[in-house]
Amino acid sequence: MIYPPVITIILLLGANHASILTDMERPVEVRTAVADEGAKGFLPCDVFSGNKDDISLILWFKDNASKPLYSIDVMGKPLSSASQWPDMSSLGGRSTFKDRHGQTGLVISNVTRQDEGIFRCRVDYKNSPTKNFKISLSVLVPPGSPVIKNSKGLIIRRHEVGPFEVGDTLSLSCEVSGGSPPPQLIWWREGTIFDDSYQNQEDDTTVNHMEYINLKREDLGRKFICQASNSNTTLPLSNEVEINLNLAPTELEILEKPTYVSEGQERQVTCRAVGGFPPPKIQWWIGQRQLYPNHQDAGYQGVATSVLNYIPVIGDDGRYLTCKVVGSVDKQLEDSWEIKVLYKPKVDLRLGKSLDPDNLRTGNDVYFECGVKANPIPHKLIWYHNGVEIKPDLSAGIILSTQSLVLQRVQRNASGEYSCQAVNSEGSSTSNFISLNILYPPVCLSGNGEPVKFSTELDKPVLINCQVAAFPQDVEFRWFFNNSDIEEWISPQSFQETGLSSSLQFVPKSSKDFGKLYCQAGNSAGEMVEPCVYEILPTGKPSTLTDCQVKNKTLSSMIIECTEGFDGGLPTNFFLQVYESDNLKIEFTNKVPLFEISQVGHASDLKIYIYAENAKGMSEPVVIDESMPGSSSHVVQMSNSKAVKISSSSREEGTESHLTVIISLAAGGCVLCTSLLVGVLLCGKKRSRSRRDAPREQKEYTEDGQNFNQEHYDEYQALRRSYESNPDVLPNQTYLCGTNGYNKKQVLSSFERESKEEGSQHLAPLSVISTSLPPPSGYGEPVCTTEKSSEFRSDPNSRERLTATLDRRRHHNPDPYPLYHTCTRKKRVTIVEHGQEESEV
Repeated sequence: MIYPPVITIILLLGANHASILTDMERPVEVRTAVADEGAKGFLPCDVFSGNKDDISLILWFKDNASKPLYSIDVMGKPLSSASQWPDMSSLGGRSTFKDRHGQTGLVISNVTRQDEGIFRCRVDYKNSPTKNFKISLSVLVPPGSPVIKNSKGLIIRRHEVGPFEVGDTLSLSCEVSGGSPPPQLIWWREGTIFDDSYQNQEDDTTVNHMEYINLKREDLGRKFICQASNSNTTLPLSNEVEINLNLAPTELEILEKPTYVSEGQERQVTCRAVGGFPPPKIQWWIGQRQLYPNHQDAGYQGVATSVLNYIPVIGDDGRYLTCKVVGSVDKQLEDSWEIKVLYKPKVDLRLGKSLDPDNLRTGNDVYFECGVKANPIPHKLIWYHNGVEIKPDLSAGIILSTQSLVLQRVQRNASGEYSCQAVNSEGSSTSNFISLNILYPPVCLSGNGEPVKFSTELDKPVLINCQVAAFPQDVEFRWFFNNSDIEEWISPQSFQETGLSSSLQFVPKSSKDFGKLYCQAGNSAGEMVEPCVYEILPTGKPSTLTDCQVKNKTLSSMIIECTEGFDGGLPTNFFLQVYESDNLKIEFTNKVPLFEISQVGHASDLKIYIYAENAKGMSEPVVIDESMPGSSSHVVQMSNSKAVKISSSSREEGTESHLTVIISLAAGGCVLCTSLLVGVLLCGKKRSRSRRDAPREQKEYTEDGQNFNQEHYDEYQALRRSYESNPDVLPNQTYLCGTNGYNKKQVLSSFERESKEEGSQHLAPLSVISTSLPPPSGYGEPVCTTEKSSEFRSDPNSRERLTATLDRRRHHNPDPYPLYHTCTRKKRVTIVEHGQEESEV
């Protein structure tokens, strides 16, 4: 029977068992092998050393084991092709026989502490005796990581110890557990050994205690390293700590300290601290108010900075901005900067304390106080009224002092908005506005003190608006009509009131309805002194031009400009005629009284006539005597109709009349004949001139495209001449005695009472309205004051009036509106004096 090779080997091994054990007991040189735990270990076995015989078998044993943990069957094969059988144990499974660069041995992977021991390598040769090699395997076990503890035995985990104060003692201990062989434990400082006095404890730990006394500022950030090592083949394990010290800054400073800062203008202020640790915390304070910086350096390199964006306010003026370091350091440093804030004026306007703003009347004195707070002091203070600068004027009662405005004897134009403005180098500021309301009675706003003229025809309405200014604006209006024949109060129902205006639609019914309308108003401040006057005229010829001037005169041209007068209520054209030696040379027509005369040549004496003309006729002309060449001046002559008519011949007539007298005295009949002859010639010349001008004066005018009624026109002209020739506005009659006082309700009730007595609901015509009120002051001459009478005629169409008498025994009139009696010329008035009647003219 043939056995496999394996079985044969086993049999051989069994047969030589006694001899193998004998070989194990023999003393053999022991070599040393070291392996790190967890790494690979190499157990050398020189199977070729000193023997060239073929190898048959290689066996590996550990300690006193009788069974090999690893077998290599060579049997004449190359070693690389030999069969290998590891033991089924853990060690055998991790073992491999290898040839490393001519050095053979057993490689154990992932060495453990249990693998440590004596390994025997047995090599059997084919012909030579067996060799045995012993290798002592030592497994190196590294120690644990060093742990550093403070003086209180607490583990330091963040590699930082402290903070300490300068002069303190640093006390630390370093501990390490395990390690085979036991490790060395050494303290290092800045690359040199600081302390190597370690002790191995019974509990498999190693400890090293160290002390570092009298810490200095230079020790800030210094590192101490604890290092543990038990082999030169592995890197030592280490742990380190860094010393942390509390250090006060050596320097603290605000870098920029300007002398002045401007309100509202942001500035960056930097505070720098040098040498402090931990990085010093910088705070900003103004008095008890803390400010917070916008930026503080994060990376500390021995210098800490804090940047504050500071916006000055007025309240900081004269205070101190302080930069200080706060922290655990007992000594606190700080630096301060005195703030001087420049700001533009802050202005506050106040009315005088003694004044009542709701009861200021015309004639009162008013003063304002302008409170100013500024740095620097303002160099200018300006006062404004309704946005217009106020200038000092003693004659007008305007007085400006340092910070006051005084207005003496104020009038209604003093009302409005007042403010003051202060100016300094930082700018200007305007105060609050104070409204000044001056109480004053109504004042007429139309006519500029002159009657406003209206032209109309019979039965043609005229709308008249009466505008007044007043404060307060609770205004009541009254209207009064007056001419040479009629004087009447207008019914309140005939006009309208809207705030500060009243409107009246006036319709003349006859020629007696042309005259003046008076608009009177009153409020709680009083009655208006001068009423608004509106003159109702029949349409007629325009007024004569005024203010005629010659402008831009050259050798051959000139410009003549006049001011237009009243147009007669109709559209008006303007005419200019230029005469040279009584010959008409140039004639112009224009819509405005502005004429440019050219191409007059070298005429020496020119006579220029300027007219205004409408559908009713022509105005009286303006006559200008002008010399063209060689004349340095001109004469403008304003003349009436008579002067114009004789302007071209009056000098001739005057000269001839004087000549006639002289000749008649000297020569008698001869002179008389000559004067008659000259008179005939002059009359012919005037007749010729009249014929030349007659077409213009006798022109038939039209209105609205229709022929104008000449008879109607003559009536109007006669009425106009009569109106203009009689300047008296007071009628040839007496007034009724008035009631005691006036108010709007009384007037209205008077009209209602008369209307009811008449049995009519319509208003009485303006020309026949009869009331119990007299014409107010200013409408006529105060001739006599009448006694009161309660007897009035209710018939508005009646022309009868009660006769008023003068009573000189009365020294005052209790009525707020005195009654007036107007007397025409040559009117008899009865005066009662001391109980006796006297007659006066």
